[in-house]
Amino acid sequence: ASAVTSALTGTSGADSFTVNGDNAATSYDIAFTGLSIVDAADGNDSIAAMGVVTLTGTDNQVSTASILFSGIGSISGGSLEASSNNDTFEVTGQNALTANEIAFSSISSVDALDGTDSVIGADGVDWELTGSDYQATNNGITFSNVEILTAINADLIGTINTDAFALQAGGDVEAYAMLVSGMSSVEGNGGDDSLDASVYNDGLALTGTNNQVTAESGALTFDGIV
Repeated sequence: ASAVTSALTGTSGADSFTVNGDNAATSYDIAFTGLSIVDAADGNDSIAAMGVVTLTGTDNQVSTASILFSGIGSISGGSLEASSNNDTFEVTGQNALTANEIAFSSISSVDALDGTDSVIGADGVDWELTGSDYQATNNGITFSNVEILTAINADLIGTINTDAFALQAGGDVEAYAMLVSGMSSVEGNGGDDSLDASVYNDGLALTGTNNQVTAESGALTFDGIV
């Protein structure tokens, strides 16, 4: 079955929508074309996406394939693009995250675009630097154009090339134009890695291990510093 309409409203139950292309989606075995607005209404409504999914800055709302979806609880597939506002992402599992009250799965890349954007990493999963400014990976997702990273029971891993780390006055670490907090260790991971702690008033401490120092009364360890 097929139908042509510019606007579609969901039921009060859990509706699912499969994006087929620009202005086209299928729901309840009906192929809709000409769509520009879908209000999923109540229920835990989902989208199977293809291509770029863009946050609007409003909870449970995204734009994809030239369709504005509202009332969405989960999305699988596609790549994620943030709004121009200050966006917050939380990694919840392998290739999975939440943003704007939406649970995303099968996501491999996020472009945070403008604003001061922050990401909370998955519990126990290290942040890995890529060597590009404002870019890092966590649990299979590469985040670009992000400014603030938080590690949860995890570490910060440098590249195999030369990395520069700067310890801030409050104990956070700046690397590749991002401010990172929460980690217990910073691993240089190869290369002639450097540490600038000139604004950190409490100073550093040797550990007796080559290329290693600590800060924050031993709570933060830097390895691989040359």
